[in-house]
Amino acid sequence: MKGRRVDTKSCALKRGLAEKNRQIAAEYAGATGRDIAGLSDDELATLGEEVEDMIDEAEEALADGDTPEDWRAHEERLASTSIGRLILKRHEIE
Repeated sequence: MKGRRVDTKSCALKRGLAEKNRQIAAEYAGATGRDIAGLSDDELATLGEEVEDMIDEAEEALADGDTPEDWRAHEERLASTSIGRLILKRHEIE
């Protein structure tokens, strides 16, 4: 029974992360002048790679600070953009 709850929670977390990734990709596509609905499979793959790289960089930067002040400052920088706010919400899910 406990294993089923863990699986359900894990699936919900994965769905939440996937949804945030889609939101970030759509926002990033718009910010870079691309219509996500009109992208080819190759263009979508490239967009996905760009978004993953951006998320990875933001996640690393969130962990790189030496003090809580450093971490807060980076969070504030991310929170100043719509894409950054989505990345922060995604980080909360993880």
